[in-house]
Amino acid sequence: MFNDEQLASLIHEEPIQTGLPFDPRDDKSIRRFYEPLVRKIEMDGGLSSRVEWNHYGSGYASFIDAWFYPADGRSRVSFRNEHYVGLFVLLSRLSRYFVIGQGEKTWSRDGGSSYMPSFDSIDTVDHPALAGHVIPVASILTDAGMVRMKRDDLSQLLPERFGIPGILSSPPFRHFDALFHWED
Repeated sequence: MFNDEQLASLIHEEPIQTGLPFDPRDDKSIRRFYEPLVRKIEMDGGLSSRVEWNHYGSGYASFIDAWFYPADGRSRVSFRNEHYVGLFVLLSRLSRYFVIGQGEKTWSRDGGSSYMPSFDSIDTVDHPALAGHVIPVASILTDAGMVRMKRDDLSQLLPERFGIPGILSSPPFRHFDALFHWED
């Protein structure tokens, strides 16, 4: 998918495309671009969201982790805590690419837990309350100039000379790991 120069750029937190609708070195610019898209996804789909704009609070994330769940509670797993299955959309900070998958989150006043994005969860959306949202969400993003990547697009193994600074996965690394990584 990506050539060696692009892989090196991604790993070194540098953009791989020109003419992006945001400045990839400015978190405020990135948020100004993506936030209206997140709101449109919520409004059009009857969804609520939890979005990690701030690199999980430390280090560097090469993506925004936007997580959506039906506002009507159809994907709620537990009533003891706020525990939901949701649709995640990883939005690249360095390109026009995004991926979609499914993950779970739990939260309460005392804290919470969350899935961590992984290659294996891309394109896996099987919860009945979520499956119908994949195409509309992808359409909103593609209409804004973004490009959806699928598991097959990002499955190629990285050459061994490339290491990933993140903690989301272990070797062998894939093109997914270069595009979507988090360095804590």
